[in-house]
Amino acid sequence: MNLQNKESPQSLIKTLVVLFVSLVAISFFLNLTSSYFQVKYWKERSNMPKIRQIPPFSLIRSDGVTITERELKGKVWVADLIYTHCPGPCSTESLRMSQLQSILGKLEGVRLVSISIDPEMDNAQALRKYAEGFHADPTFWYFLTGKSQNIQDFVVKGLALGMGENPQDKRQAEGRFYHSTQFVLIDQEGFIRKYYDGLNQKTPKDLSIDILLLLQEASKNNKGT
Repeated sequence: MNLQNKESPQSLIKTLVVLFVSLVAISFFLNLTSSYFQVKYWKERSNMPKIRQIPPFSLIRSDGVTITERELKGKVWVADLIYTHCPGPCSTESLRMSQLQSILGKLEGVRLVSISIDPEMDNAQALRKYAEGFHADPTFWYFLTGKSQNIQDFVVKGLALGMGENPQDKRQAEGRFYHSTQFVLIDQEGFIRKYYDGLNQKTPKDLSIDILLLLQEASKNNKGT
C-alpha cells in the first residue's frame, strides 16, 4: 500500500521561515542597491563644474530697464538666444523656456533670460508682444536687447555661443541670423555651470532639477560660512 508522505508541521514552519528570511534578504539587497544607485545618480548630477565666469555686460530689458550682471548676481539664471521674426528654432526654444517657467512657478532666486540677437527689428514693443505669445512673466522671464556690438560681445565672448548673419541665399529659408540653440545655466556667482539642448523635450525637466541643485548648493555653502 502506497502512503502519501505528509510534511510535518515543524518542517513546514521551517520552510516558511527560510522563505521569509530569503524574501527579507532580497528586499534589503534591492533597497540597498536602489539607494546606492540613487546616491550615485545625485552625486553625478550635482557635479556641475564652474566652466567660466561671464564678463560684465549691459543690456536693455523690454520695459526699458538696464540689466547688468549685478542685477542677476545672487540668482540662478538660464539664458538663450532668439529673435522675434526667426523662421527657425526660436519658437521651439521659447516653448521650452515657457515649459521651464511653468515647472519652476516663479521660484525665488531664479530668472530666465532670452537675448534678442536682432536689435534693429526687436525693439521693446516687439519683444513684449513676442513674450506675451509665450505667457512670459516679465518679473521672472526677461527679454533683453541692446546695442548690436554689446550683444555680440556678450554672446560670443561671455556665453561662448555662436551667432552671426546668414548669407543672402539662405535668409529666405533660415532667416537673417544663425545662432546657437543651447540654453546656458549660470549660477549665483556668475559662473556658467552647464549647457543644454534648447530644442530637446527633456531640457525643461533636466534644467529644473539642476537649478534646484544649485540653489541647494548655495544654501549649504551659506550655512557653512
